[in-house]
Amino acid sequence: MKKTLSLVLALVMLLALVGCGGNSSSGAPAPSNGGNNASAPVNSSSDEVYTPILTIALSKDDYSGDSMFYLGKILEERSGGRIKPTVYTDMAFTSGDTEQAEVTMNNTAQISICSSFALATLAPELKRFLAFDVPYLFQTDEEVYAYADSDLNRETLDKMPELLGLRAYPQYSRAWCKISTGNKEIKVPSDLRGLKIRSSSSDLYCAFLEDCGAVPSPMAYGEVYTGLQQHTIDGMMTTTPHWYFDKFCEVQDYMVACNAFVIAHTPIVNNEWFESLPEDLQEVVDTCMWDYLEYVRKGSIEKGEQECIDKMRNEYGMMIHEPSEAEYAQWVEAGKSTWDLAKTLLGEDDFSAVSAFVENVRGA
Repeated sequence: MKKTLSLVLALVMLLALVGCGGNSSSGAPAPSNGGNNASAPVNSSSDEVYTPILTIALSKDDYSGDSMFYLGKILEERSGGRIKPTVYTDMAFTSGDTEQAEVTMNNTAQISICSSFALATLAPELKRFLAFDVPYLFQTDEEVYAYADSDLNRETLDKMPELLGLRAYPQYSRAWCKISTGNKEIKVPSDLRGLKIRSSSSDLYCAFLEDCGAVPSPMAYGEVYTGLQQHTIDGMMTTTPHWYFDKFCEVQDYMVACNAFVIAHTPIVNNEWFESLPEDLQEVVDTCMWDYLEYVRKGSIEKGEQECIDKMRNEYGMMIHEPSEAEYAQWVEAGKSTWDLAKTLLGEDDFSAVSAFVENVRGA
């Protein structure tokens, strides 16, 4: 009798365990998809919520910062709330281009932008990106964007998933590079002779300033305002929006619109995160990235150039010289003196291919 009772009790306990599921890990919380766990979603069911980080070091008031918020908005709307991005601007998450590339490569952030110059330093196979930095190789927005959207540029963009783990989209322009000074009007390159002009450490940028007679003075971006204010440097070279949104026009009186080159930025997405998404959300992300690209390019022309120039003149009284045709020719001549260096950096074949493409666009 006791043996029979023991068997019955054992059977009851076994049935109870089966009814409860018998899985000791079933109560463990599922990791969220996004941030550091973004590459490992638990499943791809329709109720899975993805929380990517979108980051840009620039101001939220800058058209690039505004565009990143636009991207976050359409990602959430078009995914029906299955993608809930967090957007960081104003150096809250990263302090510059190289860091933005790094956090996106290691999946700490999932979407960001990076200057094409910075990307070119990360792998020799990406050196063709340096074409955007060659003074006067491109002279209009139409030429820049025709090349950015070309099969020639796509060849380089398509290398990025394998080289850097990044899905890349065609570049947008950070507007045209100009030169400012604190106490001397600049009209032609010779007016820069002997002046200390801040630029990035790009070999092409420094060579251009040297050929204009200036003294290139690379300086950390966060130190530039004080350097201009205290006259450690006489002026700077950068793209139009930086003077207005970063308030350099408060401590600079003169600017020459020499428009030597654009600083092209590449929108990048962590490829591991992208491929972890369900197919329908991959399509949403891809479509949103293309719509964002159109939005930010429009901003680069409307807000990055003329609007900033008008505001600097009207709000700060900055004197901005637009070179005459003869003066512009002098700037182009100074810029083309860097082309031998550009051929060395890009390689003869790549430089020739990009140059021939631009000439075809210009002559069309």
